[in-house]
Amino acid sequence: MVDRSPLVENHGLAQLSEKELVEKANLALLHAKGVLGEDTAPDPMSFVGARRLRSGAVVFHLTTAAAAEWIRSPRRMDAFLTGMGGTSVYKPRAFSVVVEFVPVTFDPSLENAFRTIEDANGMKRGAIMQARYIKPLERRNPGQRSAHAIFGFATADGANHAIRHKMFVDGKHVAARKLLSEPIRCLKCQQIGVNHSAATCPSIHDVCARC
Repeated sequence: MVDRSPLVENHGLAQLSEKELVEKANLALLHAKGVLGEDTAPDPMSFVGARRLRSGAVVFHLTTAAAAEWIRSPRRMDAFLTGMGGTSVYKPRAFSVVVEFVPVTFDPSLENAFRTIEDANGMKRGAIMQARYIKPLERRNPGQRSAHAIFGFATADGANHAIRHKMFVDGKHVAARKLLSEPIRCLKCQQIGVNHSAATCPSIHDVCARC
């Protein structure tokens, strides 16, 4: 996933269509290969799709999983981002699942919280990238003992394993299910399911969300 660098105000990818994003990514890939002088990239290897998230970040799709693994190397990724214009940063994509009725004793902010769950479930270290409760702590009911949470896994296999086999979290066997993404809603024109945000909305006038 590629996002705007926090050091720049204007993101060079914001105004591009999906087709233009793919074309730019493939040019950046050629740049990276040329700069590195490597001939180790899997064949075939090219970017075939782009999906813009609500946050403005872009998820790029390559021809194969091996191609994605190749470009993730820090040295190759740096060369690729330079080819993209130098205003972007790479953010590893998390494969998110909803984990139901997690004991509230689980604290995702603790340093070893994820490692403990990985060990209890026979997962590789680093399998869990992030986790957060869906409902804010201040909105919990008095005496509440469990709550739904969103876990982000480093790989699709890790997320699917949790869905198929469930997980032990703080001693409790809990179910996991796929997190369904909501369609993007532009906060300027109020259209749902569009491929733009308020910052890139082509509409001239703002539309009231309540009208």
